[in-house]
Amino acid sequence: MSVSKSSSDQKRHLRRKAEAKLKRLDQPIEDTDLATRRLIHELRVHQIELEMQYEELQRNQQLINEEKERFDDLYGKYVSLFDFSPIGYVVHDYRGEIHEVNLTFAAMLGENKTNLIGRFITDFIHRDSQDAFHFHRVRYSESEEKSICELRMVRKDKTSFEVQLNSLVFRAEPGGSGKIRTAFVDISAKVQQSRKKELIRRCLQIAGNATQTCPVLEGFIREIKSFSGCEAVAIRMLDEHGNIPYQAYEGFSRSFYESESPLSLNTDRCMCISVIKGTTNPEQPFFTTGGSFFINATTKFLATVSGQQKGDTRNVCNAYGYESVALVPISIGNDIMGLFHLADRRENMFPLSEVEMLESVAGQLALILKRIMAQEEVKRMAEELNFLSSRLITVQEEEQRRIAMELHDQTGQDLNVLKIKMTAIRNRLRKDQPGLKAESEWALQFIDKINNNIRNLAYRLNPDLLEHLGLEAALNSLIRDFSEHKRVQITADFGPINSTFDRTTGIVFYRIVQEALTNIKKHAGASRVRIALHRDDDRISVTIEDDGKGFDIPVIRLEKEKKKGMGLTAMAFRARMLGGNFEISSREGRGTKIKVNLPVQEKAVH
Repeated sequence: MSVSKSSSDQKRHLRRKAEAKLKRLDQPIEDTDLATRRLIHELRVHQIELEMQYEELQRNQQLINEEKERFDDLYGKYVSLFDFSPIGYVVHDYRGEIHEVNLTFAAMLGENKTNLIGRFITDFIHRDSQDAFHFHRVRYSESEEKSICELRMVRKDKTSFEVQLNSLVFRAEPGGSGKIRTAFVDISAKVQQSRKKELIRRCLQIAGNATQTCPVLEGFIREIKSFSGCEAVAIRMLDEHGNIPYQAYEGFSRSFYESESPLSLNTDRCMCISVIKGTTNPEQPFFTTGGSFFINATTKFLATVSGQQKGDTRNVCNAYGYESVALVPISIGNDIMGLFHLADRRENMFPLSEVEMLESVAGQLALILKRIMAQEEVKRMAEELNFLSSRLITVQEEEQRRIAMELHDQTGQDLNVLKIKMTAIRNRLRKDQPGLKAESEWALQFIDKINNNIRNLAYRLNPDLLEHLGLEAALNSLIRDFSEHKRVQITADFGPINSTFDRTTGIVFYRIVQEALTNIKKHAGASRVRIALHRDDDRISVTIEDDGKGFDIPVIRLEKEKKKGMGLTAMAFRARMLGGNFEISSREGRGTKIKVNLPVQEKAVH
């Protein structure tokens, strides 16, 4: 009713304006009858109304054209913003059928924009992420609130990438069927960086405090295989002869391993050789600036290469059906130690970003291997040094034993012969030669003193009690002689120990106690000494403690050791030679405490 009234008012208003304009024109009507004059008047008024309406239409048309231009401009800007947004946008229904997409989303998939209309989003979701998208769709369908999820999508060329989805339902009219607007954000770089950090963290965790190469290589193989999702992974290492055998592998067949492991830089030609030699060309599309080689379709690639170009290269990976191959050098600077070898029968398994990530992991492995190799070399040298040291001490003991026997058997006998001769000479002297008799008596006593000194020296060099009666008797004799000589109160608590040590360990143990007592006698000025032995399973410890002058340990090591010989150093060395520990604690005026801890080597029972 209101619309009709408004239309009548507009007509009356137009009529008044037309009559007013006609009146201003002042066009008299010729004398005719009244009906004709009224008809002419109506026609003139209607003509003016039509002219006025036409002018209004012209103005409206101009306004429409201006608005259209503004709309077209705004729409163009909207389309540009929509299409060229850095985020992929898709309008789709609840089933996931695509109604509208922008160029960014099409570029993400490597597809033409028009080819995507009418297809389903699930066509481009990776098989491992189909469940994630299903639950994402359930969330926005049921709640009609913003739903977010992360998943993997697949491009036209079958490579995959990571995205974050932000979906929201909208309705053109209340109660109408809803559509879903979904924004696709490429988060591949963030995910790759996160995966890289996690991979390196796990590899470093594997390395940890590892001291052997093989467990580290095997651990890296497992992590890289899990990370890449590929079928087979191996690690080659370059040896001093130019060979590059596999040090660890998983997924390759035994026949492949036996065929490929014997490769040599000196006799073979293949891509592994080029990567380890560092002769790759980064300007070619299948090499990286880091010196890696990767290809995702070996059969297609080899089909483009002539027989002359192939030459005598092996191409064994392709012969075994591997379409995707990656070779990543394990290097520090220009020093290439080996390489990762990854292979899969599927195409497009190794995108450039993943190969570059593996280059970082390979660099970490190179540093770890350098450390382990250095540790292994140090260990080898230490074992060699311990062996040589053991031999040195054994030779020293044998030489001391030989000298002791020569002193006892040869020099001792010579002195006894000399004593017999001197006794005979003394007995032939006359009574009127008292001076010569006195000198003879002195000479005989001096020969006895030399003899005693030689026996003591021979005993120190090779205590026969240790050889014949065992360690316990030898130690008791050593302690008794020390106590009688220095008038020092000495207590010993070590019980029966003859069966505790084998011969070599017993000698070392004896020498340590002997050296400790010698140092106490020469330097400590002690009045009491305590020796205690304690056994704990497969370890045995001896403590030698005195109440003497003591000393400042850093000073004694830097100064006094130089003056008094290698006593403390020799004890520590003997202990370490047997896999033991040597500890010393001392303070000036507070005495000295030496503790030696040795592994037990039970004496063999025959």
